[in-house]
Amino acid sequence: MSEPDNKVDSEVDWQVACERAAILRRTFAGPDGRCELRLSEAARLLGVDRTTLYRWRKRYGVEHRASALMPRAKGRRSGTRILPRCLEELIARAIKTFYLTAEAPSLAALVWRIQAQAREAGLRKPAWRTVRRRVEAIDTKEHLRRREGAAAASARCEPVVASFDVSEPLAVVQLDHTVVDVVVVDEVDRKPLGRPVVTFAIDVATRMVTGFYLGFDEPSVLRAGVCLSQSVFEKEAWLAARGVALAWPVAGLPRVVHVDNAGEFHASAFTRTLQDHGIQIIYRPIGKPRFGGHVERLIGTQMGAVHLLPGTTFSNPVAKGVYPSEQRAVMTLRELERWMLLEILGVYHQRIHAGLSRPPIAVWQERTRGLALPAPRNRMAFLVGLLPAERRMVRRDGVRLFGIRYWSDALGDLPGRGYQRLEVRYDPRDLSLIYVRRPQGQFVEVSYQNLGRAPISLWEQRRAVGRLRAQGRAEVDEALIFETIAAQRVLEDAARRGSKEARRQIVRRPAPISPPHDEARGIGPIDTNDARLRLFDVEVIHDKHRP
Repeated sequence: MSEPDNKVDSEVDWQVACERAAILRRTFAGPDGRCELRLSEAARLLGVDRTTLYRWRKRYGVEHRASALMPRAKGRRSGTRILPRCLEELIARAIKTFYLTAEAPSLAALVWRIQAQAREAGLRKPAWRTVRRRVEAIDTKEHLRRREGAAAASARCEPVVASFDVSEPLAVVQLDHTVVDVVVVDEVDRKPLGRPVVTFAIDVATRMVTGFYLGFDEPSVLRAGVCLSQSVFEKEAWLAARGVALAWPVAGLPRVVHVDNAGEFHASAFTRTLQDHGIQIIYRPIGKPRFGGHVERLIGTQMGAVHLLPGTTFSNPVAKGVYPSEQRAVMTLRELERWMLLEILGVYHQRIHAGLSRPPIAVWQERTRGLALPAPRNRMAFLVGLLPAERRMVRRDGVRLFGIRYWSDALGDLPGRGYQRLEVRYDPRDLSLIYVRRPQGQFVEVSYQNLGRAPISLWEQRRAVGRLRAQGRAEVDEALIFETIAAQRVLEDAARRGSKEARRQIVRRPAPISPPHDEARGIGPIDTNDARLRLFDVEVIHDKHRP
């Protein structure tokens, strides 16, 4: 099954696929065993005959993903530009300096001006529809901002949502991050490391916490993806690994994910994966915090509980007073994670919620009784889709990413075939494995070309490259990167007892992994404290010829 391709799939095609999926989804049986929409009515809404409808429905029914419904037009791909470069530049300049202005000239005036300028330059004048396509390709919000002002653009483009008071479980899930109001210590010397960041996901209808991620990495696409994947999948194994015997029965795909306007929630690695699985994304209007009130109140409740722990920083300097947070800190990151889990599962879920007048766990059990909550048909596609992506060529000596060579025999048929750059997904916390998407759509798990290399993080790689370039090395090879990181780790180990920053750097290292692969695993627990964490302990194409 093919994934959406950011390079070749236009946004117009993608929106068409999402619209088709929204209608076809209603022709399949729901939790109650009934179909919301008749096939004849679906064909009418889509404007196609029954044969086409059946063909689309068959494609969509394999995994229930919108990407299966991408338009497959013949001939020249939509968006292909064949005008001379000088004429394209003339059109672009006229649109920017004449059309996108506060005077808001008409499209006709723009066409006449471009055709006159082309004639003066001795160029063939472009057709009316050619200019119109260039105008239509402009981002709608940017178009309005330049012609009507920022206020008008925001008013017309931002989603308008009256309320998130829904009753159906997983109808709306809210996500947000915050810095935890407590200092944690390292596990070796019990010295302060600083304050970690926590990400929560909450189901608006039942107030159940659906996902949770605690760590030192900053808010990012990866952090949002880890929390959301935990929200979607079962949690029994993950809880057992922490010795937590309490129930956390939440699992399933949300219909809507509600987030703020942080950059990680706008990244294509996050938005396209959600859209591909039929999840709508709604962004909180800027300056209107009430639209994220449920997750904000959850954060407030959890931080209020954290303020009782030794090492708390409280919520502000006035409340903290002269309390010595770092001197009183005693909990490690793993201990704090387990404590917060017990607080969520054993207290928050069990206590009567003011907005429900009942415990969240009781409301969840009542409203999900007899329901078959949807789950991703292709777990690999969902999990890997939440990782950040790059595009790279597959050459005879492998794939080069961040100055490191990768290879798998599963890529052996690609070099020299003339393929465009392929999509590469990676986990910034552990660069020992990457995931390359073959032209046919499936991902291939690819490891270091030199299997003797130790796992490193992207943060360590960038720090090593920066250090080498500061020493005047214009060219930095792979061996130097790994040698530098090894030397830095020796220095950090020696400095551990005297430096908080060195201890934090040790916490952020990937631990050695042995064995790296186990094809019999299936989806495994998500360990939010393990630097080796991968989001994709699922079936992938492994290289069977490598140890």
